[in-house]
Amino acid sequence: MTLEEIAALFLRAQPARGETWYVQPLWRDQVYATRAANGAYGLFVRGTAEDFGRLPPSMSLSFATDVVMEPLGTTSPMLRVVAPDKAQANRALLFVAYEARRLLDDDPSLTKEELLRRLIWILILLEDDTVVLTPERQRGLVGELQLLARLVRRARALRRPAQIAVERWLGAWPSKRDFSSNGIAVEVKTSSEEARIHTIASLSQLDPQDSSEEVFLYSLGVRHDYSAPRRLKHFVEDVDVLLEDAEKDEFHSRLAEYGFDSTRTDLYDAEPGFAPIHLSPLFFPEAGLLRLRKNSFVGGEPPASVLAISYRLLVIGEPCPSTVEEGILDRLLG
Repeated sequence: MTLEEIAALFLRAQPARGETWYVQPLWRDQVYATRAANGAYGLFVRGTAEDFGRLPPSMSLSFATDVVMEPLGTTSPMLRVVAPDKAQANRALLFVAYEARRLLDDDPSLTKEELLRRLIWILILLEDDTVVLTPERQRGLVGELQLLARLVRRARALRRPAQIAVERWLGAWPSKRDFSSNGIAVEVKTSSEEARIHTIASLSQLDPQDSSEEVFLYSLGVRHDYSAPRRLKHFVEDVDVLLEDAEKDEFHSRLAEYGFDSTRTDLYDAEPGFAPIHLSPLFFPEAGLLRLRKNSFVGGEPPASVLAISYRLLVIGEPCPSTVEEGILDRLLG
């Protein structure tokens, strides 16, 4: 059963009314899709309290001895998982339903306690939005990791320490460039759209910080796809395998600053994967971009009443040729 088919099961279940829950069978007569009164997705797993063992403390997880289920017209003991009232919770529960069915299809003899143990990571995802990066942050990190892997490979080719490449990556700190070295900076932008359309966070984000700095936009396109096998952790591994032990320590430290916990990569199993890159990575000099600048305004400044500016930029301009791209990488490593 695909994710789309499981999503349709949830939508076919009426929201709960009082003590009555409306269910759709998900796996035999053991697992059911349902919805809470507020429309939040829910999952029922048939069994007694003893079947599940000790339950972890969780607002999303509860056990009931007499769940009234319609249209089955039955009352049964059930473990219930309900998505909390927060962004992306239904999406996360959809995936745990998919995983529960897959695990039981693979091994119908799997005990309820073992099933719960294998799905326990989802409870962390459901109840703490800070544990897993948002889809937008994940997509941004994928873009930065693409450039970092390229920079590490260039360092190896030049017989330079890859540590230098890792140290040039500053994407975890919003006040700094994504990559920078003396006289050069690169801002990485990743789009999920057909064209190179990127959000520019401020009027000055692409501006050189002084007369000696040259700024480049590194633009690529990648989309989330539930059916894609590659998750964020696989892009992290692409960089990891290029590094020695000390370099890996620095890399993982910077990932932690970004918000990615390298010790809990299993949390990203519940996240959608990434389709193959659909807009190839290219460098664009900021000076050649048709973008918003201070001199776009009368008098060279936005009105005093405008406190902040962000905008969506359609990249129109000539990308750097491959020879210039190599020079950019070399300057970052300088």
